[in-house]
Amino acid sequence: IEIDLSLYISSSKLLYEKSILNSIKEYPFSLIIITNYDNSILEVKEIINKIIKDSKIEMDSGEILYFNNSTIIFIEDKNKTSLGFDNKTTNNLFNNIDKIINFEVMVTQ
Repeated sequence: IEIDLSLYISSSKLLYEKSILNSIKEYPFSLIIITNYDNSILEVKEIINKIIKDSKIEMDSGEILYFNNSTIIFIEDKNKTSLGFDNKTTNNLFNNIDKIINFEVMVTQ
């Protein structure tokens, strides 16, 4: 499941994205790829931080969506060549991440 955070201009738009929510409900053991974290608004970052910290999010309807069986990968927008975060990421988010893997750009001949 790919979530491009730059597309969400408010946190409520992210929380009401039915295709994403239904995918996570239907496939709780999903690989979730989050792109453009640094380009997202503060409200959306706070939702992602809460998901990382608590492994769940409570929807406005009261329904709880669990992420404890999902693997979440963040992809930077630098030509989409690296996974994880760079030094600009807040320390608050780092405290809740199990492992960070930085990849070098691969050069093909």
